[in-house]
Amino acid sequence: MRKRHLDRVCKGKCSAKLTSSYNQILHNIDRMSNSCVNLAETLKSNTYRKKSS
Repeated sequence: MRKRHLDRVCKGKCSAKLTSSYNQILHNIDRMSNSCVNLAETLKSNTYRKKSS
């Protein structure tokens, strides 16, 4: 997504001023997805432990 944004900037379709904000948004989305994966793995692990006990 970052590469495509830079391609758009080079072609004049996007403003270079938006690059920092765009990268921050992508970073935050990535962090949220990592948190969701961690939560899902924790819940799965806890559910497995309860069934095993």
